[in-house]
Amino acid sequence: MKKLLFTLALVIASATAANAQLGLTAGYLHQTSTARTGETSREASYNGGFAGLEFNIPLVGEISLVPGVNLSFLLSGTDEISLFSLPYRGQYRDININVPVELRYDFDLASDADFFVYAGPTLSYGLSAKFMYKSLLSGASTADLYGDKYSRINLGVNFGFGFVVFDNIQGK
Repeated sequence: MKKLLFTLALVIASATAANAQLGLTAGYLHQTSTARTGETSREASYNGGFAGLEFNIPLVGEISLVPGVNLSFLLSGTDEISLFSLPYRGQYRDININVPVELRYDFDLASDADFFVYAGPTLSYGLSAKFMYKSLLSGASTADLYGDKYSRINLGVNFGFGFVVFDNIQGK
């Protein structure tokens, strides 16, 4: 974790020195995952959001490098999980700190409006992964999914699109 924070500090320092634009970012997240056991598989869908800071570092033309850091959360609808070989129904909640490093391409739409697309890797550190469920025997309970089920450190791929209006208000 110390190496990750040190690397992030170096990126921030170099972004500031390179006349990068510092900005606040927020957006919607949608994640699907598939779990396979033998020949059976289960797909789940999660929705949530994120908020954080990013640095837009111009590279060439309309291409820029956009590193950042954000806090994200994901929630499921009613989901089913197997605990101790017994099925339980409940809701999944996941909270992470993410460090995305994206390449971004801007398209000029008007003098004060842009459309952009972005993609790149994201390093995530899990703060909380819980499954809140009810059972007839124990009532309401919460299961921590780190350890056997989940890893706290994950690497993913991030992609999406957004817009800029009035030269400084951006949505992703």
